[in-house]
Amino acid sequence: MIKREGIYYFPNLMMNCPKNTLVLFQYEGKIQAVGVIVDSKKEKIINEQGVEYSGYYKFDIQTLKYLDKLVDKQMLKSVYPPFKNFNQIKQIIPIEYLDRILDLLQDYSLNNINDEYRIILEIENSELTGAEKKALVKIRINQGIFRDKLLKRYKSCCLCGVRNPAFAIASHIKPWSECKAEEKLDIENGFLMCPNHDKSFDEGWISFDNNGRIMISDRLQENDMVYMNIRGDMKIDITNKNREYLEFHRRCVYKG
Repeated sequence: MIKREGIYYFPNLMMNCPKNTLVLFQYEGKIQAVGVIVDSKKEKIINEQGVEYSGYYKFDIQTLKYLDKLVDKQMLKSVYPPFKNFNQIKQIIPIEYLDRILDLLQDYSLNNINDEYRIILEIENSELTGAEKKALVKIRINQGIFRDKLLKRYKSCCLCGVRNPAFAIASHIKPWSECKAEEKLDIENGFLMCPNHDKSFDEGWISFDNNGRIMISDRLQENDMVYMNIRGDMKIDITNKNREYLEFHRRCVYKG
């Protein structure tokens, strides 16, 4: 039983699912619900009813959904032919079947395992590292709902007002690699920027104080500021949640 806060107590020691795993919950031979793991803890736990467990998984509440129509073995086998039977043993489905599985679940009114979590699962399960993974993040978030939400909120570059959507880039405030699962595609963790200002912000040449006033790195030369359209009088509108993410950006990304 998954509790309201997204906690699922685990009765034995075989807890080995990593973060960002998409879990399919089956009961009596049918998939009844799904969710994405964001954390886990292995320790002896006694719940409110006095039952002892060896740990728990924590799921992202936004992804925990019961299916309107249950998925049986034959339905799952139609998109993942190697599947044989449901049982209590963890079964790992290869990542190349992810889209087919998600499409099947969508067909049965699972409306919250959406494009955003397709993106998270694709990126976190990729074998890329370093600069290559960072590039994949940039590409995928600018193809999805995260960018669409920022376009709807800002309609133009937050800093200079460029309005052509072709030049609009979804820019993370707190980098993807440092984010918890729920922060990765949080609209409050993003600004819409033109390519020049996205690059400058992403690499820490600029940041913003708690009033939205621009902060410019001492390492940025004046002629570069001219070419990149960066001025000391620039300011953006920010929310309280933006401020929380900007605190991280100033501390860990901004070159000062």
